[in-house]
Amino acid sequence: MKPKVLPIIYVIISAILMYVTSQLFHAFEFEIPARQLVSLVVFISGLLIVAVGGMQFRQAGTTVHPLEPGNTRCLVRSGLYKYSRNPMYVGFLLFLVSWWLFLGNLVCGIFLPLFVLLINYLQIIPEEAMLEKKFGDQYRQYLSEVRRWI
Repeated sequence: MKPKVLPIIYVIISAILMYVTSQLFHAFEFEIPARQLVSLVVFISGLLIVAVGGMQFRQAGTTVHPLEPGNTRCLVRSGLYKYSRNPMYVGFLLFLVSWWLFLGNLVCGIFLPLFVLLINYLQIIPEEAMLEKKFGDQYRQYLSEVRRWI
């Protein structure tokens, strides 16, 4: 199976569903001190993780295109990739955590694990299969050393 949708589309769809949900379930609103500031910090953290992860791919001379993992030229195992096999997806998840905090609605939190499941099954698992086929034992070793998310 080959990934067919850009992962950012899943982020956008999740964000829209979270917004709609927040409008339907006002009874589940919450407030924490400096909620909007915390939301901004989480968003910027996600943005930095996505940017650094992408730069590390470019520096290694490999593709960042998520729909063409078969075009990968090398495994990136340094920097953020020592701690997560998918730091850019972690960054996307942080975008959604930020949005959840900004919306301030508990029910919207259900979309966070749903996003993880969706990305795992529709994006990461197909990517991993292609990378294992392409890099074999080298990739299997990486799988055993570094977690999928964090």
